Amino acid sequence: MAAVNDDPSTILGDEIHVLHVPVRDSLAAIAGFPNGYFSVDWDTFQNYTVTRHLADAYAYRPLGIGASWIGFERDTPLSLLKASELIEELKPIYGSIDAPGWTRLEDVLTRRRTLFLGYTENFAD
Repeated sequence: MAAVNDDPSTILGDEIHVLHVPVRDSLAAIAGFPNGYFSVDWDTFQNYTVTRHLADAYAYRPLGIGASWIGFERDTPLSLLKASELIEELKPIYGSIDAPGWTRLEDVLTRRRTLFLGYTENFAD
């Protein structure tokens, strides 16, 4: 996850498809994307819940959603304190509390305005 957040171009393919969801709130647009193909993937409601929390707690706006990644952006990078808080919230979600990539991700979040999270089966692996 840290590598993708440091260089998001690694997850962009040659084709980008756009689905227009006619809602007034960009957060509600997440509910219009059919995701959760496999039983252990995050479903639409889980994606929306994470999106709502990131908006309320960290001022992240949804940027887009793909087959296994959901992207967010904010006006400025996070402060070190806020990046650390976010990392602590993500650790139990991904079930990899002691993974070495968390420190790298924390650093990336203090330099970049974007955040990309995976939501598919075995993502933490």
